[in-house]
Amino acid sequence: IEMAPDQASGYYSRGMSYVDLGDEVRARRDFDAAIALTPNYGSALYQRGLIAHRARNFREAVNYFNRVEPAGDFTWLNFYRGSAYREMGELDLALRDAQSGTHENADESAYAWLLASVLNARRDYAAAAIAARRIAELTPNDALAFNMLGNQLFFSGDHAGALSAYERAIALDGD
Repeated sequence: IEMAPDQASGYYSRGMSYVDLGDEVRARRDFDAAIALTPNYGSALYQRGLIAHRARNFREAVNYFNRVEPAGDFTWLNFYRGSAYREMGELDLALRDAQSGTHENADESAYAWLLASVLNARRDYAAAAIAARRIAELTPNDALAFNMLGNQLFFSGDHAGALSAYERAIALDGD
């Protein structure tokens, strides 16, 4: 940075080091400096969005995420933006992002969790149960996955299915 203070990449790299050290205040300053020098710096915008998301400043997070150009590998962008939209109650936008989890590098179970939670918030329990069933298929040893499946089946009216999912959750939890 001392040798090339007009290079956004230096600020971005130092910001990533601060993230690794857990110093998000300094990281945010460096990402802001990188963005000031290169307003469409996708990686810096994405990292600023993540910092805002972790601070539960969801509107700010969405603003940064929406400025990231779609080119590049931002596999988790739609997940975090969808999560922020869900927290803000903007369920149609959250659903759009949750349904985009088909990216080849995406963690399908994470997107399925987001999708199930958005569908649940929309009170579309039958569709949420389908998403929750996918979570249980992807994570067959996760008690929380079967608990979520049980909840969605219960709310969709499948009480026998809910009971079966709850029993599996209890068996996995061991308590």
